Amino acid sequence: MEKLQSIDRRVIYLILASGIISVLLNPIGLPIKITEETLMAYRAVDSLKPGSIVVLSFDYGASNVPELHPAAIAILKHAFKKDLNVVCVALNVEGGNWASSALNQVLKSYPEKRYGVDYVNLGYKPGGQVFLEKMALDVMDACAGVDASGTRLSDLPLMGLFRKAQDISLVVSFTAGEPGYPQWISIIGVPYRVPVTCATIAPGVPAAIPLVKSGHLRGVLKGMRGAAEYELLIGEKAQAVSGMDALSVGHLLIIGFIVAGNIGFIGEKFRKKQAGSAARGNGKLETLGH
Repeated sequence: MEKLQSIDRRVIYLILASGIISVLLNPIGLPIKITEETLMAYRAVDSLKPGSIVVLSFDYGASNVPELHPAAIAILKHAFKKDLNVVCVALNVEGGNWASSALNQVLKSYPEKRYGVDYVNLGYKPGGQVFLEKMALDVMDACAGVDASGTRLSDLPLMGLFRKAQDISLVVSFTAGEPGYPQWISIIGVPYRVPVTCATIAPGVPAAIPLVKSGHLRGVLKGMRGAAEYELLIGEKAQAVSGMDALSVGHLLIIGFIVAGNIGFIGEKFRKKQAGSAARGNGKLETLGH
């Protein structure tokens, strides 16, 4: 019982590290209930016809990658599976790099996808709300006529189909702050009747839910949990599922250590109580003997 209360902290750290690393390398897919908000976002993408234009807006930076990047990868995979035309853009200064990262990762599984025909990366575009207002009327003008690498948009066949807001079938904003989905809704979504959905960090979920209820958002992916749900919906357990497995295993191990420590504490307390009772009994016997 004393050993249960005094397990070396290094042993605890080693067990935690081993458990977490094992599920990160080999996701086991612990049960996750699919929420209605995630299902709505999935249906918004899945219901689109092949060739529809989907704008993926990478509105986050490095600090929010664990929660939002897996969602971006999952939705990008879904879009390519559906043969949708994907246009990536970023309202966050770091977002353009993460758009490239997501594309590079997903394209390994879709080598048949051609740049400029099936997808385009516009990169980071400064201005936020001003950029969106210009893009709604003239995409070429808003982007100064070039993509993320400086290629002329007029040389890309896909951009011949994407001239203004009305050409968009769906906007997906991966939002960590502003600008993000609120601007997409107010400037593109409502005025031009373009459906908008999003993935957001956990602290941003309470602000997004009322917009889902009002119909301004077609669902929302809630942090890493939402990304894991989306991975399960498209049948690919990846970064988010392994991340949720790691969180769950870590929590279960910590709870196990707490329970073990309390069992040791209660057991040791009971043992001392029994030893005290036995000592008092022996003392009474000695007194009677005298």
